[in-house]
Amino acid sequence: MRNLLLLFVCTCTLYLHGQNAAPVIDYYPPTLVPDRIITTWKTDPATSFAVTWRTSISIPKGIGQIALANAGPDLDSIKASEAKTELLVTDLNVAHFHSVNFTGLKPATLYAYRVGDGTVWSEWVHFRTAAAKEAPFSFIYFGDAQNDLKSKWSRAIRQAYSHMPQADFMLHAGDLINVAQRDHEWGEWFYAGGWIYQNMPSILTPGNHEYPRSGGSVVLTKHWRPSFTLPENGPAGLEESAYYTDYQGTRVISINSTAYLYFDQDSVSQMQWLNNVLKNNPNKWTVVTMHHPVYSPAGDRDSPSLRNGLKTLFDKYNVDVILQGHDHTYARGGNKPSTWRNSD
Repeated sequence: MRNLLLLFVCTCTLYLHGQNAAPVIDYYPPTLVPDRIITTWKTDPATSFAVTWRTSISIPKGIGQIALANAGPDLDSIKASEAKTELLVTDLNVAHFHSVNFTGLKPATLYAYRVGDGTVWSEWVHFRTAAAKEAPFSFIYFGDAQNDLKSKWSRAIRQAYSHMPQADFMLHAGDLINVAQRDHEWGEWFYAGGWIYQNMPSILTPGNHEYPRSGGSVVLTKHWRPSFTLPENGPAGLEESAYYTDYQGTRVISINSTAYLYFDQDSVSQMQWLNNVLKNNPNKWTVVTMHHPVYSPAGDRDSPSLRNGLKTLFDKYNVDVILQGHDHTYARGGNKPSTWRNSD
């Protein structure tokens, strides 16, 4: 894209024999100190940003503080917001997840924020709001982190950040982890990204590995919504997994392709919603992220229902970029009409 700079990073590895077993020891337990801190957008990126974090259940409430970032070390006119707090029971622990959506902010302005409970705080972190109008920007795109998160995903995200420390946000195309309900894997995902998540916001879409299969049912992992604060402007029942964010003249749309493929009602509702979101798009550019590819670069995979449904809308409304994951391969293609052939 002419006004868009991206860094593409994909990490995908296989577990060695014996490494796929769930750990018995909780290596990433919740404590009094805020951890798993991550910034996202729930509402307008020019005038708001959201922060989500975790503590032990001995911390009953959360507070976010924000102030303009001064040139000096001191902060003036600090404002506080009470967090929304929810309980999450995992396979290893019980924790409180807290979230604050800072609103009423000035566009293109550097702020400092911290989170805590009024006594125990995180460090102060800087965050810059988006411009209120069309402007060039850059972001880092990640494919499936998924496996060996502490040893390999850490290297990918840290090297990407080192290469583009001034990128405006990160985009994660699903399969953040391998086994959706294992808190240990979520602990490794957050450990690997560390403080990068705190000052470079993330746009995230779920993959099939965020949908555990249990007792014949397939539902989005219970970690997803407590861990991330995302827009709720998508179809009913798919809040914070199918949504859109308008950023400096570009509409970034997350499609929940797993729900689309698994459930007929979710494919219908997303098609109707997507048509409206694309039809009534005031932005110059459109970027779509979804986990499953329209055209698979892996020879043994194909998703005709995505092409027969979603691609018709992509072509109709001239979507500029579609960023996908799932296949653990690199590929690049255009959105010109073409005939699908499942290659050898």
